[in-house]
Formats: sequence, structure tokens, C-alpha cells
Amino acid sequence: MMSTEVSSGLGSNKPSPLSDVERLLHELQVHQIELEMQNAELRRTQVELEVSRNKFSNLYDFSPIGYFSIARDTVILEVNLHGSQMLDVPRSEVAGKPFYVFVSPEYRRIFYNHVEDVFLHGAQSSSEILLQCRGRRLLWARLDSILSGGEGALEPHCRTSVIDITQQKVAEAHVATMAQAVDQSLDAIAVVDSQGLCEQANPHFLDLVGLSLERLRGKAVMGVLSQATSLRSAHLPDELFHAGEHHRFTLHVARASQAPFSPERWYDVRVSPVLDPRGRISNYVLTFSDVSELRTAMRELTRAKERAESANSAKSQFLANMSHELRTPMNSVLGFSELLLAEEDNEQKKWRLEAVSSAGKMLLTLLDDLLDLSRVEVGKLPLHQAPFDVRKLLIDAQLSFELKVRAKGLSFFVRVDDGVPSQLVGDEIRILQIVSNLANNAVKFTREGFVSVECGWHKGLLTFQVSDTGIGIPESSLESVFLPFEQDDPTSTREHQGSGLGLAIVKRLVEAMRGEVTLKSQVGVGTSVSVSLPLQTQSEPTTLSTSPMRSRALRVFDEAEGARVRVLLADDCPMNRKLMTELLLRAGLRCDSVGDGEEAIMALFARHYDILLLDMQMPRKDGFEVLQEVEQQRSRKEPVPWVVSVTAHALKGDEERMLRAGADAYLSKPVGIVSFMEALSTFRKHRPEVGKLPIL
Repeated sequence: MMSTEVSSGLGSNKPSPLSDVERLLHELQVHQIELEMQNAELRRTQVELEVSRNKFSNLYDFSPIGYFSIARDTVILEVNLHGSQMLDVPRSEVAGKPFYVFVSPEYRRIFYNHVEDVFLHGAQSSSEILLQCRGRRLLWARLDSILSGGEGALEPHCRTSVIDITQQKVAEAHVATMAQAVDQSLDAIAVVDSQGLCEQANPHFLDLVGLSLERLRGKAVMGVLSQATSLRSAHLPDELFHAGEHHRFTLHVARASQAPFSPERWYDVRVSPVLDPRGRISNYVLTFSDVSELRTAMRELTRAKERAESANSAKSQFLANMSHELRTPMNSVLGFSELLLAEEDNEQKKWRLEAVSSAGKMLLTLLDDLLDLSRVEVGKLPLHQAPFDVRKLLIDAQLSFELKVRAKGLSFFVRVDDGVPSQLVGDEIRILQIVSNLANNAVKFTREGFVSVECGWHKGLLTFQVSDTGIGIPESSLESVFLPFEQDDPTSTREHQGSGLGLAIVKRLVEAMRGEVTLKSQVGVGTSVSVSLPLQTQSEPTTLSTSPMRSRALRVFDEAEGARVRVLLADDCPMNRKLMTELLLRAGLRCDSVGDGEEAIMALFARHYDILLLDMQMPRKDGFEVLQEVEQQRSRKEPVPWVVSVTAHALKGDEERMLRAGADAYLSKPVGIVSFMEALSTFRKHRPEVGKLPIL
């Protein structure tokens, strides 16, 4: 029985319990390994998914484009970081708001249509709108939207990208403005390539060449212009479209008479290169500016200038002639008056002679005022810079008004601040003229009271204030008193006579010295005129010269000395010859006299003279021709006389002109006794050998 069970056991195919367990354990181990591998793969996938999600999130948030998820009612479901930054609103505050609140009101209809188009047709939609961000900042944006969702739990919504196109819009507006400006420009403008072939042209240029843009494009501009017109006096640069240079030239264009503008025109042409971003020449711009009217105006202006210069020259010649004609008789009037005053002892006769002399000096002052005004108006008033003593200048001014002030019973005060430098550098004569004109006006218009002249110094400015207790000036006349020939009372019956040039000359002299003048006045109270002049101080004291003849007897030569000095007097005016002869006799000299230049030359040939008193404007031959003869004698090493130009020519440059012509000294008519004697004294200084006379 035992054996039977054994054989029976040996022949059976059933697995043993132990082998089943082992097999199960093995399978479990295999599954465990597979699960662990799957878990590892899952974890790796999760990590990769997280990395990708973070990367997408960063790309989404920091993209230069704003991304919005927008519901059909325009409520913002989601927005990326850049989208909220575009609106200047925190991201947390954007979600849940309707998008239209950020749309400028005039563009909301466009936005509604944009969204509706996406939801109705499911197609991509693009629009350009103006967004109104926080702080009312405006931003141009382009919206590109597609439909998304609608599957499962997701509701349909717009996926919208928002791109800032503000700079693009500004650039487009700029380009449009420039294009409009070019098209509407009065200039003819063409844009060509580097070979001079036309790419663009404005309507004026198309009118100029008579072609449409389609026919002109691709053709050589200058060639077309030459064919369409006649380029008279065209001076074109040899290499107009080379080397990137700017060119400018003038074209004279002739067109047929049926042209819509004048047949002949002048153009100012400018050629300018256009560079691309890499600095290479991409195009040239040709600008044709019509300068025909300008050239016509320039020609008219040139002709007007020539006429004005001719008129000014005629005026100058008239003034020169009038100066000569007036000074010639004035020379006799004042000269003989001085001689008679020196001889007369009768007080009544002396008073009458003083009246004659005073009237003559008034006429001479008026003449000088007219000449000065003319010089200032043309900017030719000479200003001589030299050291002077302002205190002495004011004393001289005060003394010149002593008789007038005493006759009217006025007080005349001069006050000089201690801070005024002892010596200044400026034109003493012109400054004295300013003070004298102001003081003369003050004395003239003051019946009672005083006239004062106050002088000060402040930061390089010499100041004068001339005040009076006169009749005053109405406020309505304050602006006009500085105009030439203007007077508060211009009628011929006015109480105070004068030309009305005093203040006009003061103003112009002050302005010529870069100074200022102001006036204050009250009717019945008085007037105050203030002048400030910028002057330099004299660092080292200079001995200021005084005339030696003012304290010297009139006689320059004694009888024996005078007999050895030969004098020739040439003047066409008999009265002047008599006067000069009298003055020479006073100086201890005798003379020969002639009445014109030809007689003077004949006299110089006949004998030698030591002194020649020469009038410059005489018949037959004038003084300049006589001076030419003297210069020829000098060139031949012959002895020549000391030439004194005694002339009524007293305009600017006359003295220099005569000295250059060969004169040794210059005297302007009317000639005063003192100045005449000073000229003779100068002769003695420069010609001590004549008559063996010592220098005084």
C-alpha cells in the first residue's frame, strides 16, 4: 500500500505548494520593480511638468505682450503680469473688471464689435484701439483675439493678445505729417536714389517737370528737368550724387508761356544726402525753392540802396556847400566883430558889437548842430578818446553861461562828488557839448530860480544831472523832445527861440558813447535830465595842455621879425581877404593877396613865400590844385611855404583830407583871433629858421 502511494505520487503533475509560493513572490517582486520604475518615471514627469509649467508661467507673465482671457460680457477672466502693467493697475485688481473700462470712450464701439465678431463667427479678429490707463495715460494697442473653451466645464471666452503700438502710431503720424508737409510745401521736392533716379516727388515738382509720378519714377531727375525746361545759367556741380556731399546752387528755369506759372523763374536748389541706419547713403533729397520774387526784391532793394546812397551823397554835398557858403560870410562877421571889440572903448558901441558877435555865434552854433545831427544819423560822428579833467570841463561850461545867467538873475550851481576821478578818458569836446546843450536848455526855459549841474561816479559810469526850476514839459511831450526839430511850442510867436536840435543831439551823442539819458519834468516845477556815460579812468595823471595864446598878447612878431616873413593870402572873398589882412597886421605881418588858385600858383612861381594862407574853394583853380603845385616844388627840393588851409569846409574828414593833400595846418571858418594866432605860433615852432626867429 505504501508503494502504491509512492508511485502514485511520482506519477502526479500537480505543483507543490512551495513552488507556487516562490513563483508568486517572484511575480510580486517583478511588479514591485515595475511600480517603482513607473513611480520614478511619474515623479520625473511631474518634475518636468512643473518646470514646464513654471517656464510657461514666466513666459506668460513676462512676455512683452499682454494676454487677457475675456468673457462674452467683456469681463476679464485672467491677465498676465505684463497686461496689468500696461494698464498701470495691479494684477489682482484687473481680474473681474470689464475690459471696456480701460478703452477710450470713442473706441468702445470698435472694441464691442471686435469681441462680438469672435464669439459669433469663431474667427480670429484684429483691431487697433486707444486704451485709457490709470492716471489717464493713453496707449495705442493692437488686439488679436481667438475663441477658446466651450468643451467640458470651460465656458467659451476670448484669448486676446494686446500689443503696445504707441510708438508705431507716433511714427506713423510723424510720417503722415511729413508727407503732408512735403506735398503741401511751396518748394518743389524730389527724392532720388544714389544714382539720381526719381523715387518720389511732391506735386510742385511734378508741375515743374510736367510729368506724373508714375512717368517720372525711375528716371534721372536732372535729365528730365533739362528736357522739360531750359536751364539757363545753370551751374551744376560735376558730381551731384556722389560722395554724400551737400550741394547748393541757383537755376534759371525757362518754361513755355502756357505753363501754370511765370515762364521764367529762379530756383535755389539744395541737394542733401539721406543716410540709412548703418550710415550709408540711401537717397538724396532735392529741394527747389522759388526765389524769383526774392531776387526781384533784392534788385529793387539794391536800386533803393543806390538811390538812398545817392540822396545821402547829395545831402552831404549840400551840407558841405551850405557849410562853406554860410561860414564864409560868418568869418567876416565874427572876425571883424572881434577886431572892433578889441579896439572899441565906447561901452554902448561895445554892447552893439557884442550883440552882433553873439548873433553870429548863435548862427554858427545852429550850423554846427545841423552838421553834428547829420553826422550822428549816418553813424560817422568821430569820437576822440583822450584824458581830460571833468572838473575843469564843468568850470568852463559854467563860465560860458555866466553872462546869460546874470542877465536873467538866475543862480547856477555846479557840484562834483568827491568820488569822481581827477582824470577820465573820453571825448572831452562831445561831453562838454552834452553838458552845454542841457544847461543851455535849462537856462533858456527858466525865468527865476536856479540851474544846477551835478556830477557823480558809480561803477565806471560818469553821471550828470542837469536840473532847473523852469516852466517844465507836459507829459504828452516827454517822448518827442528828443526828436530833431521838435519843440513843446513850435509856433513862430513862442517866447523861447531855438532850432529844437539841442536835446536830439544830446540823445544821439550819448547813444554814440553807449550811454543813457533820461528826463523827468513837471509843468510849473521844473525839469531834470540825467545822463550816464561809461568811461575809463586815467591810471597815471597827465598834464592837460592849455592854449598858450589865451594869456598872450595878440602880436606874434615884432616889426623887424615880421618884415622878414613873406605871406601869401589866397581867398576869393574880398571881405575875408580884408579880415585876414587885418589879423596878419595884428600879428605883425604883411601879406600879398590873390583872389583865385591860378593867381596863387603864379605868385608862388614869381617868388618864395614863407606862409601860404589858402582857401580851398576858389574859382579857376581850387586849393587842392595849389597844394599839388606846392608838392611838386617839394619834390624838386625847392623851398616851399608853410601852408595853412583856411576853409569853410568843416565836415567830418575835411581836416584829414587837406592835411593828406599837403597842408601843414587847418583852420575852419569862421576863424577866431586866438586860433589864428596859435596857427602862426605853430609856424614859428616848426620854421624857426625863417628870418632867424627864435622859438617863443
